[in-house]
Amino acid sequence: MTTAWYPERGTFEMARLNFTTLRTEDEGLLPATAPNGQTMYTIQNNAHKNKWGVPRGYRIVPGVSNVHLPSMLSPWFLKSAQYAKQAMAVSRQHDTEPYSAAALNQNLPEAPLVEFWKFFNGESLEQEDLVVWVNLGMHHYTRAEDLPNTLMSEAHSSVVFAPQNWGDSEATRDLANAVIYNKGDADVTVPFTNGISPPDCFAMSPEDELLGVFENGRA
Repeated sequence: MTTAWYPERGTFEMARLNFTTLRTEDEGLLPATAPNGQTMYTIQNNAHKNKWGVPRGYRIVPGVSNVHLPSMLSPWFLKSAQYAKQAMAVSRQHDTEPYSAAALNQNLPEAPLVEFWKFFNGESLEQEDLVVWVNLGMHHYTRAEDLPNTLMSEAHSSVVFAPQNWGDSEATRDLANAVIYNKGDADVTVPFTNGISPPDCFAMSPEDELLGVFENGRA
């Protein structure tokens, strides 16, 4: 692109944010996160907006080890573990769809008791109660240290649900009980508690006042 205020730059590249609405369950089987993390999924309520007129919602932030089952054609997981073949999926909530699989699914890979992909039958996702199915898995690479015991200290998988336009501003501004350390007389730093007293069960002690820590310019 080019801009009138940077004519000397000529044509240059600039990032652009595209918004797409997933309207039905047919679009609810979602692929893995895009390269470089350039995709973000948000569940929002269009009927409730913040003071800026933007729908309130929560975004789904990938955590550690966002993987799915690498084998898509294994005869042992034809239909019995369809949930494991998805990085994430969104379906409409039904009391008849409480689980993505069943304990006996492993015995019936071609005709399991619960077939996950049948949950996604074209129902609307807009302004409905939704279920987000997140695949928290990991890949295990064999090594000599697996013998005689396989240590699982590296087995991590996570997901974070974070507010997206839920509030009107940055949340710490609502914390009335913040403690601020201001520079006082004689280079002594005095804690300011914003007029909020500590609760009786957790009274402020001399250690909390950090006396001597910020005196005379020392840190």
